[in-house]
Amino acid sequence: MTNNRVYAQYADKPKAVKWYNITPSLADEIESAYEMVRNTYDINAAVGEQLDVIGRIVVIDRGFESFVDFQADTYFGGVGDEAQFGGLDAQFESEGDILTQEVSDAIFRMLINAKIAKNNSPATLDGVVDALVYITGISPIRVNDHENMTMSVSFDGTLNDVQRFVFNTFDVVPRPQGVRFLGYTEESQITQYGGVFGYGDSRANYGLYFGA
Repeated sequence: MTNNRVYAQYADKPKAVKWYNITPSLADEIESAYEMVRNTYDINAAVGEQLDVIGRIVVIDRGFESFVDFQADTYFGGVGDEAQFGGLDAQFESEGDILTQEVSDAIFRMLINAKIAKNNSPATLDGVVDALVYITGISPIRVNDHENMTMSVSFDGTLNDVQRFVFNTFDVVPRPQGVRFLGYTEESQITQYGGVFGYGDSRANYGLYFGA
């Protein structure tokens, strides 16, 4: 690498050129190290163990618990048959279990963003909107204050499957202490006319307004 600051009389002297290039060479190495560190903590680019490291920093992991209902009355019995296990009169009743699972990178990435947003949100109406825009990338978003210590959210767009799963499964919406989150709506899903439902879909004004 030839440095343009080398005096002309030293331009053909390898040792002089090497000496003058010490600073820019070190700068290039520092820049490369900086970019490597910066990209390591890029939530949107990180995968696998890199996401786990970021998760440990914000104190969140991939694990979550879910309830699985075992339909025992289907064992040793078909449709119209009397099952040997399960059912009201069976010796062994149907029961469920709590299973611990790990979420995928896509879900974990959103949960990390949600944890960061929740930790930094002032939980005001504007703060909730800013946090949800950061989490979903959807804008505008409307926060509905029902003035009875409850709130809901309306997205001016459609959530993807990962976003719906996160909002339906985890407590990720920042809110003031003591305020209950009722649910969310996707405006694009409730402002349609015509079709099977006549006015919007099943979540329209004439159906269920808040998503589960």
